Amino acid sequence: MKKRLGFFNSRSVLVFIILCLLVAATALLLLRENLNSMLWALYRADIFYLLLAVLTYLLGLLFWSFRWRLTLSTSGYRVPIRSIYVIIL
Repeated sequence: MKKRLGFFNSRSVLVFIILCLLVAATALLLLRENLNSMLWALYRADIFYLLLAVLTYLLGLLFWSFRWRLTLSTSGYRVPIRSIYVIIL
């Protein structure tokens, strides 16, 4: 029996179909929202509080990374914080 080579095998076609469905669902959801009012609310927001919210979110992700590092180190895996942070981000 000949082994199939190339891109068009059943698994890659399934991944492509799922990817297309996800893109279509995302586009449908974005078109249903009122993006103009969202952007206007962001424009009117106080920049100090907006930056504070983003920094708080990033700091929370850093703490989450430390928790994962502690969990992984008890299992015997040595993973740098930067790698965990990028994965979580």
